[in-house]
Amino acid sequence: MLDPSTIKEYAEAVTGERPAQLPVVISSTNNPVYRIETESGRSYVLKCLEDPGLDVQFELRVNRHLQSLIRTQEVISADSTRSAFPFDVIVTRHYQGTDGATLVESGQMTPRLEDKLTTFMLRAFEAIGSLSMPREGYGIHKNDRGMHPTWEAFITDYIERYVGRLEALDNPEPWADWKQCLLEEFNDLLSRSREPAMGPVSLDSNLKNFLYLPDTEEFLLLNVPLVAVTDQRHGIAEMASQLQGRAYELFIQKVERLSEGALEDRRAFWFYQTLALTGVLAYIAAHSPEDVRNAHRWGYPVPMYDYVADYVNRLKRS
Repeated sequence: MLDPSTIKEYAEAVTGERPAQLPVVISSTNNPVYRIETESGRSYVLKCLEDPGLDVQFELRVNRHLQSLIRTQEVISADSTRSAFPFDVIVTRHYQGTDGATLVESGQMTPRLEDKLTTFMLRAFEAIGSLSMPREGYGIHKNDRGMHPTWEAFITDYIERYVGRLEALDNPEPWADWKQCLLEEFNDLLSRSREPAMGPVSLDSNLKNFLYLPDTEEFLLLNVPLVAVTDQRHGIAEMASQLQGRAYELFIQKVERLSEGALEDRRAFWFYQTLALTGVLAYIAAHSPEDVRNAHRWGYPVPMYDYVADYVNRLKRS
């Protein structure tokens, strides 16, 4: 972790306001996040981009674009030139509210909020889809990796990369079987489907990034999503995989009303949902490998591992 006094000095230089106290750690996983309270009563969030692959200027451009279309967390600074740290730093406004994951876990996610959340998630999907990308090709936009020349190459690499993180665990089973199933399912998808609709999508959708603001009774998008150019069903499945029960069905209904036939190939949708959940397990494997088989997500009654295993078995039977 960084020296709190250094963070305090940097926050004052960027915001022009004197912090009232030392920063508070909001998150210490992946890219550390701090909250700064100033003497004027305003609050800011400082995110340290320790992941060298994140393109801070692209993140700023994405934020500005999304702000013009949907309610989005405002970025105050994304300039590393004044940084005393060996990585980029993003400073944003802090908002008082409750994130979607907490609403689900605490039982506060009412039918009315489910309707608001799913509508906002779909609006976020559309807003991200209207982005212009700085590079041609397919895949995730990051500094430390190039774009793929074809969609097929990207999905194959995605499977190899993320299941590979699971295969690196002490017990390789059933990861090799999962990878083989996903690769075979993707080849089958290629053989039976016409060219899918391509475009920018978010591949790190997370209920924690959808903040409910009680003052306005609306949702707000926190953080800049990890953007990839791929089959748009991939992005829809990423969002859908965050939901369950009535909220999941509600989101699917709204997607089908928005784009008739978008989810006609349910087998392809199951495939993408399996990819989405496998990606989350791979993240857990990289940060808390001991939790891979028993980690739960916001309100899910059984471990996420069991959900992925169920999706894999569903693909095998279909």
